[in-house]
Amino acid sequence: MFAAIFNLRAEPVDAQQVLGGPGSPSGAPTGQMDCKTLGRAVFMCSNANAPDVAGEEYAIHALGGRYWIAGRVRLDARPELRARLDATGSTSAAIPDIVLCLRAYAKWGERFVEFLAGDFSFVLWDDERQSLIAVRDHFGMRSLFHARTANAWFISDSLDWIAARTSIGRDLDDYWIADFLTLGICREFERTVYRDIQRLPPAHLIRLDDSGAAIRRYWRLDIGDPIHFADPRAYPERFRELLSRAVADRLPAACGRASCRRRRGSIWPISIFATAGSTGSRGRYDWSSRRPPGTTPP
Repeated sequence: MFAAIFNLRAEPVDAQQVLGGPGSPSGAPTGQMDCKTLGRAVFMCSNANAPDVAGEEYAIHALGGRYWIAGRVRLDARPELRARLDATGSTSAAIPDIVLCLRAYAKWGERFVEFLAGDFSFVLWDDERQSLIAVRDHFGMRSLFHARTANAWFISDSLDWIAARTSIGRDLDDYWIADFLTLGICREFERTVYRDIQRLPPAHLIRLDDSGAAIRRYWRLDIGDPIHFADPRAYPERFRELLSRAVADRLPAACGRASCRRRRGSIWPISIFATAGSTGSRGRYDWSSRRPPGTTPP
């Protein structure tokens, strides 16, 4: 899990008071929490109970002593983003996805979200502007919650962590419970089971600074025109090309490194088994037989 606290009083946050007690609700003992105090903000994260995916560990990173980021990030289209950032060369592949997000913010400011795609939720601190930005991915694959108390904002991917740490208590939201019991889901996406804790919708960001809080949508799904090929045989070829790119994007960024191979053993070949249902067709796609250009097994 990761979390951030933003002090509305423009005073330093007492991280020890926040982390006080025998442990966190997420199951991570206090000693396993990585914590960084950034003046009126504090970032913290823990990999206890986190998915064991190489390159997607929770971590706090810094850039130039001005920018800080914490969260869990898996980016799509990494080569394109690296090219935009001029982060090319033999060492560029070793740059974690979360650090690419930080570099993108340093280059483009709040517009950086226009160049991100993948599964992510994170918080970012700009020390010069004294502003905190929290971002959730396009389709909401990663959770992000927020709550305001009298003196601070709490942001985390753990609902339980916020519920236990804030002074607003655990009053339940009757509307959320009614929708859940009758429909199985809540029709108002921002609501949670706790009345005073909100969920950030997919493709949204929240910015906190001296001017207050601002939530905005940064992306909408663009449905383009249908693609037509003169040769029908071009359709399966195009499908295989797009599928190969999608698989390459969704492989952990660290899978090409020797450290990943030592941790997990051989990772090639990779196959996908898909089915259309109990009466549908089934298929197996061998990733090792068709790789995007320039992609080779480690």
